[in-house]
Amino acid sequence: MKKLSFFIVMLLFNSNLLLAQFGINTDNSLPDPSAMLDVKSNSKGMLIPRMTQNQISAITTPANGLFVFCTTDDKFYVYVASANVWKEILYGSGTITPFSCDNPITDPRDGKTYNTVQIGPQCWFKENLNVGARINSSQNQNATNGIIEKYCYNDLESNCDIYGGLIPMG
Repeated sequence: MKKLSFFIVMLLFNSNLLLAQFGINTDNSLPDPSAMLDVKSNSKGMLIPRMTQNQISAITTPANGLFVFCTTDDKFYVYVASANVWKEILYGSGTITPFSCDNPITDPRDGKTYNTVQIGPQCWFKENLNVGARINSSQNQNATNGIIEKYCYNDLESNCDIYGGLIPMG
């Protein structure tokens, strides 16, 4: 009887682990309560299983909604049990090109393009950042108007083109 009681206690204790949520993240936050697995990162992506078309076809009784990447045709597929078929997930027309240093970067705030240069392990702008609406040095920044404001040396816009904009902090 003692062994049976110990077994039941251990089973109840371990059943809580079976219901646990897991978080894999870079910010030490708890997993979202609606997810069994919550993956968060601002610097890395997530890889799902990568298989050839033959390997995908060889999966016996795949679960409805199983998601894989096919290395044969470089496409994503999801299994739809009601149709007993792997369905391709269609791509839209949008693309994201990974950034690499020594290539220009466009500031999405104003559309200006800046060249970059690799110096040791770091990537730097080749020119000064010049974003925002110019205000005179006699003016205080209006932090509540939703506009990025900058100062230019001697209150001349041409100096912002040469030296970059000075963005007030605070």
